[in-house]
Amino acid sequence: MIASFLIPTRNRPENLARAIDTALALAAKPDEIEFLIGADQDDPSLAKTHDVIEQRLAHCRLEIFSERQGYEGLFIYFNHLASLSRGNWLLNWNDDSEMQTKGWDTLLQTAPLVSVQLLRRQGLEHADPTHPAIGRPIYDAMGHL
Repeated sequence: MIASFLIPTRNRPENLARAIDTALALAAKPDEIEFLIGADQDDPSLAKTHDVIEQRLAHCRLEIFSERQGYEGLFIYFNHLASLSRGNWLLNWNDDSEMQTKGWDTLLQTAPLVSVQLLRRQGLEHADPTHPAIGRPIYDAMGHL
């Protein structure tokens, strides 16, 4: 498995679908990509999020959190999802982010696994989103993100 996307989500199933679909469409080896999605039990769009996952079941796993952690507890979502991951690279991803680079997974594989790669989206007027991709050996050594 090349990469595991760790995606906490809440009330944005349409954005989540785009986040997943763009990463799969631009991957050189989409069958080597997994998406671990974390949603709250009280998410008003949980049924729609479940539908998004069901349509992409070969690549996705949905984890339901019984207690809402909120933004201040984002690390809890990421760490739990990371503990379930199988990829050589763990990507902290947002449910409203879209992959932009064709063959991103091939590019990522050229980096040493004992590194943190920063995937950036440039050209946004009011933001500079950066998503860390953590090599499996770093995660294994630290035991958390």
